[in-house]
Amino acid sequence: MPWTRKIRSYIALDISLTCTVLVITGLRFLHQRRLKLNPLPRTYLVGNVALCTGNLFILAWAIVNTRARVELLRWLENPVGRSPVQNNSTSTVRPAPPPPSSSPGVRFARLLTARQFFRLGGYWYVFTLWFIKTAFLSTYYRIVPYCNRWARGALWVTIVIVFLAFVGSLGLHALYCLPLDAPCMSWMTTINIISDIACT
Repeated sequence: MPWTRKIRSYIALDISLTCTVLVITGLRFLHQRRLKLNPLPRTYLVGNVALCTGNLFILAWAIVNTRARVELLRWLENPVGRSPVQNNSTSTVRPAPPPPSSSPGVRFARLLTARQFFRLGGYWYVFTLWFIKTAFLSTYYRIVPYCNRWARGALWVTIVIVFLAFVGSLGLHALYCLPLDAPCMSWMTTINIISDIACT
């Protein structure tokens, strides 16, 4: 079935990307340990807290998505609890039954409508992105020399832009499902790109 292949590929992609993010973050901490910084500078501390929080958001979302997709995969393979003979005359393995109502994934899916899930995912996405951007800014704050007033001023302008973009993205996402004649998603994408350019 094409949908089952797609869902399996999405699960594999989520797991591989999450593991990659965790490995890269681990390499960052290993590098800091080799530097033997004692005490740890404030910029390192801010960056570490932001990255760890962003990683927790990514890990939690990957777990929720994977569990929901596994439940959906089981249901797609056996939507009405048919016998193995009805599903496949040559199959000797009993297919998985429909997900029970006591399953955590099913309970979570029933608690949220599609729109509510979209809104929750949007907030999760915004917070994760801006935690990562905060880690970038903490690095810039450390490496930009204090003696260069122009570069330091540009850094503070960047920090203000990124902060305003964060507030703007939260506001636009909160208004996204309201009956307003405004392309909120397009504006959110634009603000995100501007803040990315400012960070780089």
